[in-house]
Formats: sequence, C-alpha cells, structure tokens
Amino acid sequence: MKRKFQNNKNSKIVFSFGYISIAFLCGLAVMFPEKFVPYVLCVAIHELGHIAVIMYCGYETLELSFKVMRIDMIDFSKNMRPYSEQAMISIAGPLANIVTALIFNLIYINTNIEFFGVCNIISEWLCFFNIVPMCGTDGGELLEIFLNEYFDCGTVSVLMRICTAVFGLLMLYLAVSSGKTLF
Repeated sequence: MKRKFQNNKNSKIVFSFGYISIAFLCGLAVMFPEKFVPYVLCVAIHELGHIAVIMYCGYETLELSFKVMRIDMIDFSKNMRPYSEQAMISIAGPLANIVTALIFNLIYINTNIEFFGVCNIISEWLCFFNIVPMCGTDGGELLEIFLNEYFDCGTVSVLMRICTAVFGLLMLYLAVSSGKTLF
C-alpha cells in the first residue's frame, strides 16, 4: 500500500533558535560568505529528507531546533514508531544528501559554476558524516535501532558510547592528519 504525503491540519513545525546558534551562523556568514549559503542549503535539504519521510509515515508533530553546526529535529512521536519506520526516517537525510550531491555535481560539470561545486562537496561531506555510527548522527540512530533488537538498554548505551569514542577518535585523527578543513 502506497502512502501519500499527509498535510494534517494538526501538523506543526516549530523553529527555535539558540543565541549561540545565531552568533555562530553570523560568524560563519562573515568568515566564509561563499560557503555559508551552500552549507545552510545542504543542511536544510538533509533535514527536509527526514521531514518528508516522517510525513510519509503519517506522523505529525516535530520541532526543528537550530544549534551550532546543525539542525536538530525533536520528533515527539519517535518512541511510538516501529523500528522499520525509525530506520527509514534516519536514512532519509543522508539519502537526500546523496541525491542532491549528484544533482549539484551534474550541474557543476555542465555549467562550471562554483556555487554548485561547493554544494556538491558539502552535501557529500554531510552524507559521510551523518552515516558514521556515532551518537547524534543518523548512522548512530540506525545502529541504536539495530542494537535495541538484540540487547537491553544498558548494553545498548555502553555499545553506543564505545562506537562514538572509536569513530570520534578516528574522525579526529583523519581530520588532523589530512590538514584540510571543510571551509
């Protein structure tokens, strides 16, 4: 059975900004003006991927909270969903980044407009970062969903902390040893 996107009159999306986030985004805009719009665009596309699947699954209420370097989705119906739907929602953001990276890359190749090249790189980076199995990422959500099928909450918590430490240190090592930055 196919589901259509539902536009429920009770649905709401609440946007909340923290002062630190506003200051950070203003600083980012001043320091890297050519990267600011592509970054915000790619993060928005990522979150819209999640929102589209949440709406497709028929869930209504969520809140978007803009924090430093990311947008958090607070989904009030998360604990009431089957694991399969949670997994679909978690993977939707990185899939949105893959699709848009391909589109941005095709546009960049054909037009040689730098904006699309930057969007392509940022989209690829967001996809890669978000599939890493660490707490706070979509990959971490997927790993937690999988682990909850086989282990109790305490064991899942410990395993998630171990994965976060291992992959966090690996990413830190890669970032330091490459000498390159996203910006």
